Amino acid sequence: MITGYAKQGEMESARKLFDEVPERDVVTWNAMIAGHVLCGSNEQALQMFEEMRSLGEKPDEVTMLSLLSACTDIGDLDVGQKIHSALLEMGRGDMSIILGNALIDMYSKCGSIERALEVFQKMRDKDVSSWNSVIGGLAFHGHAEESVNLFKEMRRLKIRPNEITFVGVLVACSHAGKVEEGRRYFNLMKHKYKIEPNIKHYGCMVIC
Repeated sequence: MITGYAKQGEMESARKLFDEVPERDVVTWNAMIAGHVLCGSNEQALQMFEEMRSLGEKPDEVTMLSLLSACTDIGDLDVGQKIHSALLEMGRGDMSIILGNALIDMYSKCGSIERALEVFQKMRDKDVSSWNSVIGGLAFHGHAEESVNLFKEMRRLKIRPNEITFVGVLVACSHAGKVEEGRRYFNLMKHKYKIEPNIKHYGCMVIC
């Protein structure tokens, strides 16, 4: 019921029902936290987390994913770092791909590309989204050379890029004024990887 109210944006009703639950578990807390994030009430989501911890309830991966989403949306690096510290306290140093990707995304969008890169390098397992987040983050923060080099490393390891990967690479080339290199990657995308360019790819080429 709490999840149902939350999905409909009826957080007052969800809270009322939540307060009436005699024994709350992590699933109940997660429903409230995720509901606030879904409604854009990110500050309330973070307050719920503090309330949860003060009562001795242990968060799980679902909790932390919702909280990282909230931090990313409001661009709060300080709180994001606290969430990361809480993850480490929970013994999640060797975290799942989805959690690692959420951390990379949060750090990148909150302006700390160095921490995003640090998380990426410590991840034992990575998927294409992991690479995309760092390649794009480096590009958008003006680290064009590092972004392109990471793309080259991705190819060396035979990890297949997708359309999002190439947006990051082309942004890097456009920011660095690497016109010819940008054209090479644009053609590589079309002819080797058979990816049809979209408006974002063409936009990067216009800037180049």
